[in-house]
Amino acid sequence: ILGMGGEPKDFGTPGVKDHGFTLWSFEDSIRIREHILKTVAKAAIEPDAQVRRAMLTFVVCGSGFTGIEMIGELIDWKNRLAKDYKLDPSEISLKVVEAMPTILNMLDRNDAAKAERYLKAKNVDLVLNAPIVEVTKDHIILKDGSTIPTHTLIWTAGVKGTTDAADFGLEASRGNRLVANEFMEAKGYEDKNIYI
Repeated sequence: ILGMGGEPKDFGTPGVKDHGFTLWSFEDSIRIREHILKTVAKAAIEPDAQVRRAMLTFVVCGSGFTGIEMIGELIDWKNRLAKDYKLDPSEISLKVVEAMPTILNMLDRNDAAKAERYLKAKNVDLVLNAPIVEVTKDHIILKDGSTIPTHTLIWTAGVKGTTDAADFGLEASRGNRLVANEFMEAKGYEDKNIYI
């Protein structure tokens, strides 16, 4: 039985690996937490208003379950961060950037609309129809050419099969996903008792 799992997919977007954060493992979550704490601490003493605003803008790319759960955690953490670093909570900006025109596209529209209303009530800026085409150290660039100044991009926009799965020589489809038949047997190896 092959249960290889998956890994983040950045669609080849320049800068994601160098300047973005993925949320795929416990280690990723610790790295994000430490980065946010350091960034907010630096922003609290930053004299340049424009730089400070970028440092206090936290962007999540992707509006599936992982992205919306991540922004929910930031909503819950925002007031505590502001209190700990003697900031006005309104200085901390939260954004969800999504390439599609709607969020939570795996849900029916009524349920997704409830989540959208909640996010807007919590002052989360939903930037829709806005694929990210490049990530830099201090801003992201959207397909329409506009930019969002930020020092924190958390990438939750895609999943692909683990690259280790290629080592088995089994047939794969889009996103490195191994192909199985209706019985979860590896396609082409039905007589070998290989299950995916």
